[in-house]
Amino acid sequence: MSEKFQSATHSCGQTTDGSGTPSATGSDEAASSQEVRLLTREVQQLAKMLQRSNLQDIALLTSHPGRLLLVNLLGGLARGVGIGVGFTLLAAVAVVVLERLEVLNLPVIGTFIADLVRIVNAQLQGSSPLP
Repeated sequence: MSEKFQSATHSCGQTTDGSGTPSATGSDEAASSQEVRLLTREVQQLAKMLQRSNLQDIALLTSHPGRLLLVNLLGGLARGVGIGVGFTLLAAVAVVVLERLEVLNLPVIGTFIADLVRIVNAQLQGSSPLP
């Protein structure tokens, strides 16, 4: 038996009989079974993490550059359309809020809001917003 193996078994808490064969005591068996359970649990957690990371999909994309280009192109188009629609909705809500504020006749910003709403409405109707 090699010296490395003997030293490894001694460091794990196993003893050897006179022939150099490891012999385990009851407490050693309980400790080793507990270690096996811990290792099994850790391996299962690693397997779950690898499944969640979609490593296979990433490898597939990197091995096919054309597919990677297509996926990124479609993703960019979807983001651009989403930004355009989102900004349009946000601007429409802002115009409605400003129209409601105009009705309140706030002294400081009332004329500014009125001019802004007039410009937006004129732009929507297609005429020149300048007086």
